[in-house]
Amino acid sequence: MQTVIMSPGNQPAHLRELIFDMIEKDWLQPTIVTYDNYLTALLVNGEIERGIDFIDILKNKGIQPTVTMYENLMKKICYFEWPEEALALLKRMEAENLPTYSSMYYDVLRCSADQDYLDGLIYCWEKIIEERYLDLDEGACIDVLHVAARFGKPHLAAQVLVYLTENRKVPLDKWHLEPLLEAFINDNDIKQAMDMLSVMTAAGAKPNSKTALPIVAAISKNVESIDKAYYSLEELVKDGKKVDVLALNTIINACRFVNGSGNKYGNRTKPDIHRAVETYKSAEKLGVNPDVHTFNALLGVCFSAQHRELGQQFWTEMQRAGIQPDSESYRRMIYLCCSTDYDYEDAFVYLEEMKAQNILPSSTIYEKIIKTCVNHNDSRAKLALEEMENFGYTIPKDIRILFENNGANRTGSNREMGNANDFQQKTVASRDFDFDFRSGMNDRLNKSKTDDETSLKSDTFNADNELNDLDSFLSALTKMKIKK
Repeated sequence: MQTVIMSPGNQPAHLRELIFDMIEKDWLQPTIVTYDNYLTALLVNGEIERGIDFIDILKNKGIQPTVTMYENLMKKICYFEWPEEALALLKRMEAENLPTYSSMYYDVLRCSADQDYLDGLIYCWEKIIEERYLDLDEGACIDVLHVAARFGKPHLAAQVLVYLTENRKVPLDKWHLEPLLEAFINDNDIKQAMDMLSVMTAAGAKPNSKTALPIVAAISKNVESIDKAYYSLEELVKDGKKVDVLALNTIINACRFVNGSGNKYGNRTKPDIHRAVETYKSAEKLGVNPDVHTFNALLGVCFSAQHRELGQQFWTEMQRAGIQPDSESYRRMIYLCCSTDYDYEDAFVYLEEMKAQNILPSSTIYEKIIKTCVNHNDSRAKLALEEMENFGYTIPKDIRILFENNGANRTGSNREMGNANDFQQKTVASRDFDFDFRSGMNDRLNKSKTDDETSLKSDTFNADNELNDLDSFLSALTKMKIKK
């Protein structure tokens, strides 16, 4: 009979219950092995709740469940991702003075992280730190970081980073630090989030516009949030800290998407041009040197506001500052030129200029120009389409349908034909455009990616400071060296 019980996976549940009924009717005394096998049979059959109840039944009978029984039950609970029950079982073992292992805390921690159960995660994490368990893997630590970010727990995120660098000797990278930034945001500490951008730059993590997207989302809710974010930059300057140019750009980007009361018309968001311009003008006072991304953000505001003249002023300002436009700069200017119904000739000027700078126009640029020409019955649409094909781009289906429905290949006015002839000459010249530069550009992108992925050398990080002092932590983080 015990042999049958020890093979719970080979028989149906009713046979298991029949065996135990026979044991009770025959007044046989089950051993702890019998109970262990019965619990295993329940777990194999996925009867987790009955397994938990069975532990209670044994306790009521004065029978102490073994550590193995608790451990097997806990593993199954974590497998089914019931973090609250797993934590309760773990605390029960502690209350009964049963030995607990690091693997138990790891299992409950992972389960809690997967289900965003903050209480279980914090409880297990504190035990891991208290007992100095040093073999928690990096993946689990990253899961904890993301939970800390979602719940706005920067101190927890800081502890995880210290654990990774000091105990696991993991070289930190941008994806380790970004959750700490998000934790500050969700803790409503925009000032510290802005400072975190400078910390990441100083540490070699190289934050970019994507890194700052959570800040943009947080402060673009209304104009009051944007003002608060700007004042936080002034406070950083008063504190003697450096303001990263990305922090300035972030506020300008938020001005483009602000959703304050009365700032919407139709289905589009009306940008706050005034705040964007004033933020840009404050760059010198904040000790920030605007870069190409600053002007790209300003051009984005101008495009959303359909303010072409202001966009051209910023373009001139960028050239005077000696800042070289990039592909995104040209794209936004071309979009801005195409957004006006009366005159879009400058779009072709910027197109030729970016090709002269050996910058490959994106497919979206050609699509925008083609659609604009088609809408104005401009025969240059066909020439732009040919050039787009010459560059190896796949023509989207909607563009071809647009040609068919609007007859874009019809002869236009004399002015259009004259412009078409000029554009055709440039199109022919574009066929001699340096196509190999794309491979060169890929090399530069790969180099940039390599630079972005340079890790931070953990053995230079001093984590002996108090974790409750985030300023000390960030100061130590700033001093970390880049691992080449």
